[in-house]
Amino acid sequence: MTQTKNQLKSDAVSLNTACQNYYTEVVAGTINAANSGNVTYDTLPQVADAASVRKSTAQKCTVYGAMQYAGLTDMESRLSEFCYDTATGIIFANIDDTKSYIDKQAFTKDTTLGELYSKESR
Repeated sequence: MTQTKNQLKSDAVSLNTACQNYYTEVVAGTINAANSGNVTYDTLPQVADAASVRKSTAQKCTVYGAMQYAGLTDMESRLSEFCYDTATGIIFANIDDTKSYIDKQAFTKDTTLGELYSKESR
């Protein structure tokens, strides 16, 4: 099924939000090995891990783990329709020509959240 431009933009926002929330929840310790939130793709931190370990682990988590957490795995076959800005980690639809990001980067389900957010002070 062909997606309209507005649907793709909306899906990009959903994927972007899923990745940001997943990263934040792993760093905060809310998502961990004992409380995985349906995530089976990534190795999650232990409940008692220090904040630095949780952050390091979150940076190794993947886009697909975020998709599992948010229930967006049906978008896996469409990941080529999206990209992210390397400066901010913001995910957007490839067709969104209103974005003026410096460096648009394609990604896959194995793209790590550290790649998305390495330049942020999270």
